[in-house]
Amino acid sequence: MINKDIAENSWTRINIITTGGTIEKTYDEQEGTLFNRETVIKNRLNQRLRLPYTEIVVHSLMAIDSLEMQLEDRKKIVSKVQELSKDSHPIVVLHGTDTMQFSAELLEEAWDNKNTPVIFTGAMRPLGFEDYKHILYTL
Repeated sequence: MINKDIAENSWTRINIITTGGTIEKTYDEQEGTLFNRETVIKNRLNQRLRLPYTEIVVHSLMAIDSLEMQLEDRKKIVSKVQELSKDSHPIVVLHGTDTMQFSAELLEEAWDNKNTPVIFTGAMRPLGFEDYKHILYTL
């Protein structure tokens, strides 16, 4: 039996910011194309990951391919990271791999809270594909 006081005090939160990218693309069978629409991360993570005493909070910021990102989109990412970093819980930014470095560099220039871990990650295949286990390891 788990001591309730210990369990409540042991909870941690992981904030996940979704921006789109390949990891969140879905396949349109009628058109035969991949595209970003709404996030698929929350349902997939809750179904597949076993992280006791961990609250995963998904923040859907945008759903675009990173090649389509503009400076204003990157500034939104920086702003959201700064907002979430106030409570010092880890932050994972799901981002397209083509331009991930530009968003990370912009964050590095603007961000002064080095106590909150921030991880940028992406994938070469969508999470919705059957062979998604490698993506769960990435997260």
